[in-house]
Amino acid sequence: MADRQVPPRRAVARGVAGHTHAPARALRPTVAREPAQARPGGGAAQAGVRRRLLADPSGQRLGHSSPGRHQRHHRPPHDGPPHRPARRPGHAPRRGHARPYRRARAARHHRQPGGRRLDATRSGRRVAAAETLLRRRTDVTVPSAPFLLPPTPVTSVDAYRAIGGGSGLDQAARLGPAQTVKELTLSGLRGRGGGGFPTGRKWTTILNATGTHRFVVANGAEGEPATFKDRALMRANPYAIVEGVAIAAVTVGAREAFIALKASFGPENERVTQAVEEMQKAGLAGTVPITIVAGPEEYLFGEEKALLEVIEGRDPLPRLFPPYEHGLFATAPQSGWEAHEQEPGHTGAHQSNPTLVNNVETLANVPHVLARGAEWFRSMGTDESAGHVLVTVVGDVARSGVAEVELGTPLRDVIDEVGGGTRAGRQVKAVLSGIANPVVTAPDQLDVPVSYEGMAAAGSGLGAAGFAVFDDQACMVEVARAYSRFLYVESCNQCPACKLGSGVITTLLEKVETGRGTVRDVDTIGARLKTVTDGNRCYLPVQEQAVVSSLLRSFPEEFTEHLEGRLCPRPGRVVVPKLLDIVDGTARYDERHADKRPDWTYSG
Repeated sequence: MADRQVPPRRAVARGVAGHTHAPARALRPTVAREPAQARPGGGAAQAGVRRRLLADPSGQRLGHSSPGRHQRHHRPPHDGPPHRPARRPGHAPRRGHARPYRRARAARHHRQPGGRRLDATRSGRRVAAAETLLRRRTDVTVPSAPFLLPPTPVTSVDAYRAIGGGSGLDQAARLGPAQTVKELTLSGLRGRGGGGFPTGRKWTTILNATGTHRFVVANGAEGEPATFKDRALMRANPYAIVEGVAIAAVTVGAREAFIALKASFGPENERVTQAVEEMQKAGLAGTVPITIVAGPEEYLFGEEKALLEVIEGRDPLPRLFPPYEHGLFATAPQSGWEAHEQEPGHTGAHQSNPTLVNNVETLANVPHVLARGAEWFRSMGTDESAGHVLVTVVGDVARSGVAEVELGTPLRDVIDEVGGGTRAGRQVKAVLSGIANPVVTAPDQLDVPVSYEGMAAAGSGLGAAGFAVFDDQACMVEVARAYSRFLYVESCNQCPACKLGSGVITTLLEKVETGRGTVRDVDTIGARLKTVTDGNRCYLPVQEQAVVSSLLRSFPEEFTEHLEGRLCPRPGRVVVPKLLDIVDGTARYDERHADKRPDWTYSG
């Protein structure tokens, strides 16, 4: 297998929102599992952290792989290569001062903490269940400030215990799988990776699915333009992510768990490795083995079906079926781009191996939900979007940053408070939420609530809450060209309609932007946008369709200016905000992406 070592980038994020609250009791978890047995030929297969550096499409070397699978004590043993310990992490990254948190002002859709009840449409049984669970936690103080991003980084497991770390895992052990999933369902927690799928429902699907084995994957392969929140979280408090992984593993009965992030995430790799090692030694990570997967730079690495391919040692090419139907190391049908060996070393019956994939921010919420209760979590946010969310604001703003806000906060307030508003004399023209949702236009839509239902009502979507702001000097034709090219380059070429269609759209947008386009070119763009999603394996062509179509609809006068052959009154190249770091309010973009070719190689 061709691997390469990607040099880590060791830069520092700016300070993020902080909080203070009375810590919950730090309780040592009660784990009803025995240690994993030794693997034949592999030495002691203890439940320790392992780092797997996998191949990326360029064929260069990432490092040695460790394909052997850990086995639960009642499963047949596996053959595999010797255990390869993880590298010891280096020093924790330097961080800036924390930015004070400002609560969102109450609005019509927005109830104050402590004064909220469960949705009245829920059944009496579910309300009663929530009240029973809440009565068990009379010793827990309800915080009114951020809980995901601490005021200063959590640098040790002792520091994590001091703020209540471990209480969520202990509560999961007491409740058992069914009640743990019910608690998450009652909380209203939704996925923070972009889809917003109800977390409790996803866990229920995995828990009830048939299969030989189950796996858990934490998705930290952040690559969405204008998004830096996962890396900020991994730097600030990776211990909450690890506890969330442990809770998920014990709840769904996983035989192994994975934390996936890019090999280029140097500080994050060190922090997560340190957290896993320390929490396992302290007994706060359960007994399920946790493998850290450092993968390639490609955008599709973060797509859940492609993520499983990378964990199995292949390129990030999305397979056909979702993880809950065709999980890690599953047998027929072979749904990836290439056939591969089945679960290494396994003998006997095979089934789908249903796999739970959650974003790292989603998993970091889980310990708080279990330790404080569903009603506490639902006291924040809106009826359909409970809790807090980590937002990123970049682009034409006074400063770039990541912060924790309550769901339901108006988008205008998020831009002003996190990004400092626009620069002097400028006005917001448009906002793009990542690269997967239609554009939000100003000024009419700037007061839209930052929530799943609020952004949907505005004709857009919350996505991963990464907002790229464009002011009144930005050319939206150039924005359409730049975003379309990003998706064209990152398309994996498995689906002809996607790769060829996005390529044609990008080429014609380049013609229009330079004043050489015609009305027929715009008609062709429209026709290709209708068919670009044909036979798609993943969401990427839908993103192409949504973003480009919305820009055509929202800014027809700017396209007309270019079609008339006039020089653009707003000249200047747009760099897609694929973030490398945010330091002291300044965002650093991956400008080398402009040299990336559609076959994932680089020119120059």
